[in-house]
Amino acid sequence: MQDVNHIPDFDLIAKFLAGEADDNETQLIEEWISDGNQSEFERIKQIWQGAGSTEYSFDTEKALENVNKRINQSKRAKRIRLYTISAAAIILLIAIPTIILKLNTGTINNELVSHSTSDNTELVALADGSNITLNKNSSISYPENFKENRTVKLEGEAFFEVEHIDKQHKFIVETNGVNITVIVTKFNVLSDKSNAYVEVSVSEGIVEVKAFEDMEAISLTKGQSIKLDLKSSEYKIDSIGVENDIYWITEKIIFKNSDLNEISSTLSKIYEKEFILSISNPEQYRLTTEFDKQTLDEILNILELTLDISIESKGEIIYLTDAED
Repeated sequence: MQDVNHIPDFDLIAKFLAGEADDNETQLIEEWISDGNQSEFERIKQIWQGAGSTEYSFDTEKALENVNKRINQSKRAKRIRLYTISAAAIILLIAIPTIILKLNTGTINNELVSHSTSDNTELVALADGSNITLNKNSSISYPENFKENRTVKLEGEAFFEVEHIDKQHKFIVETNGVNITVIVTKFNVLSDKSNAYVEVSVSEGIVEVKAFEDMEAISLTKGQSIKLDLKSSEYKIDSIGVENDIYWITEKIIFKNSDLNEISSTLSKIYEKEFILSISNPEQYRLTTEFDKQTLDEILNILELTLDISIESKGEIIYLTDAED
């Protein structure tokens, strides 16, 4: 939200939206919009367009009084007056967010919104500014109107980019009996119901993961991941980087001094192939590189030439062996 000192008079915005502003006033508003305030203007416009309905009831005189107090405290010389009922709505919702707006019906529509994918991915933009990218064969559901906590239920895999509001409005992902509580962050969640495990990978920020009754919440930071076995109630935390966990978004595979065991495990997960190693000492083969949108065959050819090993593909199985002398 923009500071009130940086927003033109709200009655002037209302005049502009109503098409009643003169040339000078129009120029003032347009300069304010072009100065990095386009999204704020669109939000004000939506509020103004809906202000004529009877959805909200409020005390406009009290609202104006509170606004003028704030303006006087900031030493603004110009007094804001109430231009129309639409301007009053803008003042209420933008300048003094502490005023409580009550629905005339006394109820809040809290129906669930759901999104699901099959052979495609989907970007879902939430009203709070957060974004969720759904992987294939995945689904999410959440209330149409968040109350205190913002709770999203997930099946499958999704990448979350969470907008921080305040401590009273936590962002929580529920999946397969695992709760992931989020501070402002970017993270990936893979919930594999058939194999009974959940994997959480943090790209930015901090998340807290709680799964089992006797398990204390575990905090994960940037570059960390946790894999929870829901059958055995065991878990493993890794700090080797999470870039490859979001390959399905970036289409990049990154290896940092990775040995053949890690390389094979990563490629097996991404391309859903079985890798069988018959290498005398796989730890001695290490690789630091980045593959960007290469096919599996291209990657295997590069590995074979770079590491001097033999690789053979037979159906869904890939065999890695020592190179012949």
